Amino acid sequence: MAACTNIEGYAPTHRLYEGDRRARAGEVMLMMHRLLRELKPLGLEVVVYEDTFARGISATKALYGLVGIIEATCANAGFTAMGVPTATIKQFATGKGNATKEEMIAAAQIMGYDGDNEHEADAYCLLKYAEATVIEGTHDEPEVQGPDPGSDEHGPVEAPGAGG
Repeated sequence: MAACTNIEGYAPTHRLYEGDRRARAGEVMLMMHRLLRELKPLGLEVVVYEDTFARGISATKALYGLVGIIEATCANAGFTAMGVPTATIKQFATGKGNATKEEMIAAAQIMGYDGDNEHEADAYCLLKYAEATVIEGTHDEPEVQGPDPGSDEHGPVEAPGAGG
């Protein structure tokens, strides 16, 4: 998980959560609660997160569980929470919705990020997207190019047992 804020004194950061999925969810919830409590007096108003997309039942449950934690924690703290699709962030940062990790790091560095961590770079690009659209109130999402979230490089993804 990576985080980035435009509040002075908070640099992009990331943390790897390991171990049992249920324990990770609890750690994320506590981390979000502490972070939001710390940032609220500094003027934080909205939390923007990268929307989830996963293949496989376990990954989907885990990621949507984390989104639920983010949404619930934000609601409890009085913040607006808004998810942004991955392809939208990539489109904003690089001009194409299917940018590679390396392209996202380079784009983040051009925008002012001074690290080389792929997760922090994504969070930094998301912050810049939010500043340009949500915070300034334009809400003009760029047209997303690249693969449809419901497909992979080889075409549409079908549910198990679907098709003929």
